[in-house]
Amino acid sequence: KKRERGGSGLLDYGSASTADPSVVYCRWLTENSMPLAYPPELVTYLKDQGVSYVVVGHTPHGNAPTVIQSDGVTIVMCDTSFSKMKANTSFRGDNRGLAVSDVSFKQGVCHIRGLTHTKQVIDYEVGPGKGDPFVGRMQEGGPADIKRCTSCNLSNLHKEMFFVKARLPPAQGRPGDAYIMCNIQGYRYRYAVLRPDELPTNLQGLGLNKPAIYSLSGCGRLGGLDGDLLEQVFLTLELVDSGTARKRDLAVACTDKIVRDALLARFPAVSMDFLFKELNADLEGQISLDEFKSIFHTRTDVARGAEQSGIFFDVVGDRTGHMDTGAEDFPARLGPFATMPTVGIMPDDLLISPGADGRPRQCYLRSDAFSRTEVLRKIRESVPDALFHAYLSPSHPVNLPEADRLAASIPASAEYFAWCYPFLSDWGLTSTSEEVASVFSDPDAAFLTLGGFVYFDSCFEAQQINGLVPDTHGGLKFGPPKHWKCEWTRQLKCEGHRWHPVTLSNMITAGAMEYCWIQPNEFADSMHGDDSVTIGKFGAFAYIGNL
Repeated sequence: KKRERGGSGLLDYGSASTADPSVVYCRWLTENSMPLAYPPELVTYLKDQGVSYVVVGHTPHGNAPTVIQSDGVTIVMCDTSFSKMKANTSFRGDNRGLAVSDVSFKQGVCHIRGLTHTKQVIDYEVGPGKGDPFVGRMQEGGPADIKRCTSCNLSNLHKEMFFVKARLPPAQGRPGDAYIMCNIQGYRYRYAVLRPDELPTNLQGLGLNKPAIYSLSGCGRLGGLDGDLLEQVFLTLELVDSGTARKRDLAVACTDKIVRDALLARFPAVSMDFLFKELNADLEGQISLDEFKSIFHTRTDVARGAEQSGIFFDVVGDRTGHMDTGAEDFPARLGPFATMPTVGIMPDDLLISPGADGRPRQCYLRSDAFSRTEVLRKIRESVPDALFHAYLSPSHPVNLPEADRLAASIPASAEYFAWCYPFLSDWGLTSTSEEVASVFSDPDAAFLTLGGFVYFDSCFEAQQINGLVPDTHGGLKFGPPKHWKCEWTRQLKCEGHRWHPVTLSNMITAGAMEYCWIQPNEFADSMHGDDSVTIGKFGAFAYIGNL
């Protein structure tokens, strides 16, 4: 007898794609996966029939069950989109991943307990007029009917609207309750953790008044990584009359970390370097959606990610050390650079979100910064729709000698530093060699497109930002390229958010797809044997791809 998954008949009954459709439909979301309140006539009908809860499964939606409050009817979508095949979390064959929840009822009240994908504990009760008063509420900004507006799926209102996802009980480092507010746009997931006293203000408008963390909305096909993914990416671009997009714009979009992660999760056998080479061959040309899809559906590359070849460049000191500045460009050499404090972008302009350890991990840039210099104004004008969001490496104590600290423009108050990955790709800003030179000579523009070091005091408050400006006489020098081992890549990938897309066009076309800032002496203790390699005490940059 053919084996079937337990409950398969019930799943079919509530599925829109079943061969025997029913009146039950689980997915009451916008096209971009934001929750919708039920229409008033449906709410009235359900209440007249004595229905106060609609509880469904098989509708993955973020890192915890989603609650929707609809004027006396509570909808609970129990499934998460963070299950992961071959996760092997608790035993071999366990494909649940870390996000798991228990939904139960007692005396007419729904109790939800579990863990998010980052091991945050959730624990709360919900129900019509019962339980937590905030979970399931959506922001009230915009038209009064925006919560039910199925025709507004792609509007800026839904893109900026957040809803209260879950309540977190007190935990280590957080003495009181807290709430997760999130926004889901297909494969993109934004969330922030707020205190109860911060909720009323944030529920009144659109968007949040504190930085949110970006990630993929899930791991599975219904976590936004379905057959429409390529179309979702393509439709974020500015299309011309013929429905095509500029190849340059598509190249820029695919250097975004969330877009890149989504594409690689959906098409694990495709190497991104082939896509970039196809686009770069005619960067000012046009590409259609069908042509974009054909790149992914006709390629079956096998070497990427943890199995790709790699190189790394040791920092050899700021005032000391030697590098061959006459060598060829990347990947034969990296740098040198001058480390220059930013002029228009101030440390307070970085809205920093901490990681699970409480240290800085992601950041946004305040819009006020772009009014301070002419270069920043031009950048804002050239990418008016860009969300200036970036990632930070794990922080590390400043370990340069005093003389080198002064030469590198490191403030005396700095106790820790982190590498800030770029906010933008130079593909989106420049088209001539003169423009490239002018952009990269400005410390603010260099910080946005190349990255830079952010220095923190003992309380992890940002003190200064130093952009990396290409300079043949610059003090930040790197040694020759050395072989990077695959096992090191796998080790860092297990830590999460260590590898990031390369955004510089010359490096991408040279075959570099991802890179990582390696902390000082990070691998020194694991090296042994005759073929051991020690990564320098001042840190290094590692690159993987087809190098």
